[in-house]
Amino acid sequence: MKTASRATEKTASTVKTTATQNASPRGFQVVRKATGLSQAKFAAAIGVSKATVENIELGRAPVTPKLEETLGVFAGVVPGTLVSDSCKPRPLDFNRKPYSRQSWEAWRQAEIDYQHTEMLHKMSLDYLTVLLKAAFETSDGRQTPHAFRSLLMNFNRFIFSEIKRQNLADRIKILFATYIAPPPEFGETTVRWCRSEFGRHPEWKQHVRPEWKDLDKVKYKSQFLPEYVPFIGFANIGGGPAFVSGLSSGLTIFDLQIGDRQLRVAKRKMSFKGLFGAHSRFGETPPPFRRRKQKV
Repeated sequence: MKTASRATEKTASTVKTTATQNASPRGFQVVRKATGLSQAKFAAAIGVSKATVENIELGRAPVTPKLEETLGVFAGVVPGTLVSDSCKPRPLDFNRKPYSRQSWEAWRQAEIDYQHTEMLHKMSLDYLTVLLKAAFETSDGRQTPHAFRSLLMNFNRFIFSEIKRQNLADRIKILFATYIAPPPEFGETTVRWCRSEFGRHPEWKQHVRPEWKDLDKVKYKSQFLPEYVPFIGFANIGGGPAFVSGLSSGLTIFDLQIGDRQLRVAKRKMSFKGLFGAHSRFGETPPPFRRRKQKV
């Protein structure tokens, strides 16, 4: 009797597990089809491969709890409702209604209150600050540089993977130009300085005139446009590999007027605060990066 009872329990458990596994792909597919996205586009949107989507819909792979949360954020389906103990999937939207095309459209159009957004911005910054401080040193003041650098590298990877995945590059470029870029500068310099700065640039070579003298006056307007670049990582500095931090980059646009001629020259600028490379040794503080001062 005990053997039969155990066999019955095992059979029931197997049936329940099989039903759950079979329900997962159907619930997943219901949500994908409601969005109107192909398997490839849906996969790109939720950060998995097309093969993963195919395998889930064919019942070859499970819907993990992490993926359920991702679907909840992306599509507005309640996590935990993609899997059913019965043979019928029951994905629900946040109105507790069966998930449908209307659920998808309503979720896409749901706006976030600006005050709520500001609160989330502040919370994100607070959490990130605490995370960075925790990675930088222990509670008794001992530095943990490996943890700190590793965290920053992972943070950089996350930032730029999200920029690509969410297609944010153009928006970020506009925001940088609007909020980060300094105001334009106006001033006066000489042809000699322009030759030293722009002599190899095609724009300068195209417009330069032999009658221009070294001390001829040049009026200029310069505008620095910062770029959104990884602020920590590996680079080729001085002909050798280096690990740099505090990296910043941008393009400076110079509008020059020399006599009655006007021209525009663009010059890229890159700087960094810290460096481990061929000229620094581990266990020693790297020497400060010295920049050559230029007079305009």
